[in-house]
Amino acid sequence: MEGLTIIVGVGVILLAAVGLWALVDAFLIPGMIRESKDSLRKPLAMDAMLAKGSAQSQWSGAPAALPVE
Repeated sequence: MEGLTIIVGVGVILLAAVGLWALVDAFLIPGMIRESKDSLRKPLAMDAMLAKGSAQSQWSGAPAALPVE
């Protein structure tokens, strides 16, 4: 009976550790995703603005203005 108590006690401790880990991840993962999307979005937006500017300059004959941040 004592061996079963030790096994259950260790199991509860491990489950609590996994539960704490999952709780921390629930708060950290959205920020990591947001940061990753922002780091991908910036260069793509800049490329799109530059491509749009060069396409406009080809049609209008005027030089394209570079976007100012």
